[in-house]
Amino acid sequence: MLKTAQGLPVLVRKNRRARHIKLYVTGQREVKLTLPWYAPLSAGVAVLKEKEVWIEKTLAKLPPRITRAKAEIEHYKTVAFDQLSALAEEHAVKCGVTFRNIRIGDQATRWGSCSRSGTLSFNWRLALMPENIRRYIVIHEICHLKEMNHSPRFWSLVAAQYPEYKLARKWLRKNKADLA
Repeated sequence: MLKTAQGLPVLVRKNRRARHIKLYVTGQREVKLTLPWYAPLSAGVAVLKEKEVWIEKTLAKLPPRITRAKAEIEHYKTVAFDQLSALAEEHAVKCGVTFRNIRIGDQATRWGSCSRSGTLSFNWRLALMPENIRRYIVIHEICHLKEMNHSPRFWSLVAAQYPEYKLARKWLRKNKADLA
C-alpha cells in the first residue's frame, strides 16, 4: 500500500478510460491516485513524491473532519426523512409527478439523487441545512422525475419551481466543507 510522506494511505486504482495520471485529495482527507491502465505503478509513485508539498498544503486547507456519534447520525436521518418527505410530497404535486419512495443515507459526495424507478435518495446532512437549501435540493431531484439529465430543459423546470436556484447552488458550493 502506498502512503504519503505524512503517512496517509493512498487509494490507487487503474482506469481504462484514464488518459493521464490523476492525483487528488477528497473533502474527507483521502488521497487518491488514478492511473491509466497502461501506466506502471512506479509512474504513480513518482507523481506522488513530486506532489508531496501540494498534498500537504491541500490537506492543511481542509477544515477538521467532524465526527459524529452513530446515535446523532440516526437522529439526523429521522429529522431529514420527516423534513424531506413533506417537501417531496408538496413539490411532486406541484410538478405533476409521483415518486416511489424516499431513502436517507450517508452519501460521501452527493446531497441527493433520483433513480429511474422513482426512488429519491437524500443525504442526512440536509437536516443541518437551511430550509431553503433543502427545498432546492428536493425540487432538483423531483425535476429529475421529468428530465433525467441536466439539460437546459431540466434547468427551466427547476427555475419554474425555485427561481433562486442559482443562489442555493452557490450556497452549497461555499458551505459544503462545513457540512461534511
